[in-house]
Amino acid sequence: MTDAAIAGLGMAYVPERYAQHGLDTQRLVTVLDDWTITSQGIALYFPQNRHMPVALRLFVDTVKATTRI
Repeated sequence: MTDAAIAGLGMAYVPERYAQHGLDTQRLVTVLDDWTITSQGIALYFPQNRHMPVALRLFVDTVKATTRI
């Protein structure tokens, strides 16, 4: 998304950390700052009282390992 915005293809709504390099090098600028909400992060909802499929367990573990939850 940020590459497309830098290429002039439109605007991108992405977490600031993904656009930071473009912002630092002035290839991107922020717009509509007064209309942007602060992200509350990621939430995962799943039943814990049942057997968890292996694929879901791997997904949850990956999200936990790669994000700040």
